[in-house]
Amino acid sequence: MKKYTRIVLACMLCLLMTLTAVTASAAQTGYYDDCYNMIHITDAVNGRLTMKMATRTGPSTRFTEPGTFFKAGETVRCISQTKDDGGVVWVQVEFTYRGALMRAYTGLKRLNVDTSKLVWENDYRKFESIDCCIPWDTQYGYTGPGYQYARCDFKVYAQEQYYVIAEENGWFQLQTQDLQSGMIRCWVPMGNVMY
Repeated sequence: MKKYTRIVLACMLCLLMTLTAVTASAAQTGYYDDCYNMIHITDAVNGRLTMKMATRTGPSTRFTEPGTFFKAGETVRCISQTKDDGGVVWVQVEFTYRGALMRAYTGLKRLNVDTSKLVWENDYRKFESIDCCIPWDTQYGYTGPGYQYARCDFKVYAQEQYYVIAEENGWFQLQTQDLQSGMIRCWVPMGNVMY
C-alpha cells in the first residue's frame, strides 16, 4: 500500500509541476523556441512611461532611430525584453502614432512595467540564428507583424541574408546590417522568406 501511495504522490507532484510551468508560460507575452532560436509572440502587457519614449528599430543604440514619442504618464503595450552588449535591458513596445500602428524598442529605464510577464528574446550574438533570404524582388519591411503597421523606410533586398528574430501572426521579424544607416529590424510576411 505504501508503494502505491508513493507512486500516486509522485504522479501528483509531476502533474502539479507541469501545470505550474504551463500557467507561468501562459502568463508571459510569448515563448522561446530552442529549435529555431527565436521567440513566438502571443500577448502583450501595458507599461507606463516614466519619461519621453526615445526608440530604436532594435535593442541597442546601434539600431536606426524611428523617433521620440509621447510623454511621461502615457501607456504603451510591451511585447518582449532583451539586453544589449552592455547589459542594458530594452523592451519591444507597440503604440499608435498619428493614426499608424507601430512597434519599436525603448530602454527599460523609460518604462514602469511588470517584466516578469515579458518573454525574453533570444540573444542573437550568442546563438546561431536562422539565416534566411528573400527569394524574389525587393520589398519594404513593416514596423510590426502585419500590413496594418506602418511601413519602414528600409527595404528588404532579394538574395540577401537576414537573421530571423521572432515569429508572429504569419510574419517574421528580420535583422540585418545596413552599412549606411546602421543596424535595422523590420517585419516581413513568412511566405516571402526562404530559410
